[in-house]
Amino acid sequence: MVRGSTVARRARTPDAVLPLGADVVALLQELAHDARAALDIDPEPLPATVTSRTALRLLDELWDAAFAASGRTTGAGPGRRDPALELLHRIRQAESAVTDARMAGGLDSLDRISVVLASVRDAASTDDFFDRVPEAVCGLGYDRVLVSRVEDATWKLHRMCVTRDPRWAEDIVEAGRSRPPRLDGRLVETDAARHVRPCLVLDAQNNRRVDRNIVRVGRSRSYTIAPLLRHGDVVGLLHADRYYQGTDVSSLDQALLGVTAQGLSQILGRVATLDGLAALQAGVERLMAPPGLPPGRPVVPAATAAPGRPPVVPGSLTDREADVMELLVAGYSNRIIAQALSIGEGTVKTHVTHILRKLGVASRAEAIALHLRPPH
Repeated sequence: MVRGSTVARRARTPDAVLPLGADVVALLQELAHDARAALDIDPEPLPATVTSRTALRLLDELWDAAFAASGRTTGAGPGRRDPALELLHRIRQAESAVTDARMAGGLDSLDRISVVLASVRDAASTDDFFDRVPEAVCGLGYDRVLVSRVEDATWKLHRMCVTRDPRWAEDIVEAGRSRPPRLDGRLVETDAARHVRPCLVLDAQNNRRVDRNIVRVGRSRSYTIAPLLRHGDVVGLLHADRYYQGTDVSSLDQALLGVTAQGLSQILGRVATLDGLAALQAGVERLMAPPGLPPGRPVVPAATAAPGRPPVVPGSLTDREADVMELLVAGYSNRIIAQALSIGEGTVKTHVTHILRKLGVASRAEAIALHLRPPH
């Protein structure tokens, strides 16, 4: 592992790491310059990207220095305003400006995340969900987004969006599919999956914890990773970078992608549940349908359709009760029957009670045995 080149930690809240606008940065730079001259201090220089977190840290430093110098700075005297007090007043104004910018930036990020989630919320299946995600997440301002599945501790690349070169996206995915990487601890992706947290990968070309084949084809410099969950289990990974912008990803991207992945995971859980119910319904229909019945027809199209069922007589089962009876015979629980027929478990219990009474039996087992008795 290249020390210092990989950052895997809990993401900060997005609004704390949003870059501040040029006007606020200029205000901070002017304030730091004046404090240096008035207080004879050397505050820590601002980084290339100034976030509200770094800005507030600088303002805390300036406040402490100005407060300590209050009343003893050069130029203070009768009838003259203390320069340190002037700085304290300006520092408070700057803090208000940073707070306002932080709130505005946070709302903007939330708006963009909302658009991403809205674009995949109506996915018809988990496959449809994974197909939509890369292009949707590029809407956050990323140049390249990759979505993958995690199955049996294996990283399986699924689809990628490269904003300027769709063919390149296919090549990168194919590079990963040709030799699916194992998540066995050697790759940073393992950290994201095991610890369920977003990660940053910096200096990717020299990082020992990346998949060399994928990084070579993708020419990646840095990227951020976030896990996708389904009902609490990590089942996918998101990767994003700013390749064409020529900038490294930052803690902002780590937080932004992490929060987005949380929202996507909630949608994925719902879509997966609907997938499961659809598969259950299809399986029940295949199991219950008489030979030759076209797919998609009702489980029990008519009370007299199923071979071997006693003929319907006055006072016998209703169509819905017949449906319930068929599923009882197949061995399904009340919960599964309720899901298959889109009714409540209480309703299933009521139908079962009616079935037992109509058939003149005391238990489900007796009802099933009677139902399966060959006709005379």
